[in-house]
Amino acid sequence: MTTTPTSPTSTTTATGGRREALVDRLRGGQRYAVVAGGQGEPWLEPLAALVRDFALESDVAGLVARAEQRLAPVAAELLRTGVDVAPLAWLDALAVGESAEDDDAPEVPDAAALQAPAVSVPGILLTQLAGLAALQRQGLDVVATPPVACAGHSQGAYVVEALAGADPADLYAHARLAGDNCYGAAKFARIGEWLADNAITREDAHIRAYSDHVSDHPMLGFADEAVATTPSRALKKLAPQRGWAVVDWRQKT
Repeated sequence: MTTTPTSPTSTTTATGGRREALVDRLRGGQRYAVVAGGQGEPWLEPLAALVRDFALESDVAGLVARAEQRLAPVAAELLRTGVDVAPLAWLDALAVGESAEDDDAPEVPDAAALQAPAVSVPGILLTQLAGLAALQRQGLDVVATPPVACAGHSQGAYVVEALAGADPADLYAHARLAGDNCYGAAKFARIGEWLADNAITREDAHIRAYSDHVSDHPMLGFADEAVATTPSRALKKLAPQRGWAVVDWRQKT
């Protein structure tokens, strides 16, 4: 989520005057917009900073607890995925640090584990929701005083729903269930899983694949017939090298 520092403390201008803090201007009616991003950014340390700076421990813990209640009927299935999503424990571990006095503190996953979609989708959303809670803690209710516009890329759509008044616990529970982003290698893996689930061998199938993005090259390379449809620049360059057809509907006929 695109943010600007929202410290309630006024700042000093180069000429020595006092400049009103952003959050005060927003509370005063200044129009604003919100843009929420998708995956790919570090999220645990920004979440820890929000929790620390705006005393959001109970807010975040309560949100996660309500979401876990909603997920209780499928908790066993989530455990079988082998992915442990424990943001509250990881926040505690960051707060404790590497203190030798707390040998039982949970280990914080490495960067690669934190970026795995099953972890990062709910983790990034939790950080974005904490950002909204931080604004509310400073007196800006983003539901009562909504932005003039909001946009969300990929999982950023959750934030758009939150700004429209959806229950954050429902959104976080949904993010926990979303699983891997159906993108690139994950999409290719799902094709293999579908074939196996339906007892279809590769030899028995004739596969056509269509995509507009180079990230789908595993799927396109697997297909008997691959078509780059209105392709991205990188895919348009790769397609002829791999012998894939190109259909570009942006071109006038």
